Amino acid sequence: MSADLILALKPEVVRTLDAMHVAIKVIDALVLLRREFGLQRVKPLWPVRMDLA
Repeated sequence: MSADLILALKPEVVRTLDAMHVAIKVIDALVLLRREFGLQRVKPLWPVRMDLA
């Protein structure tokens, strides 16, 4: 037996989830660079502010 789950999300929740998804992809890429290529430190080229709360 299968069931579908339908969620109605407010637009600000969708934007927050989308930002979190992008942040997770960036973190995954940095972990890969650290593990495979010995990346030690990252310095952003522009100020970064993440308010996910």
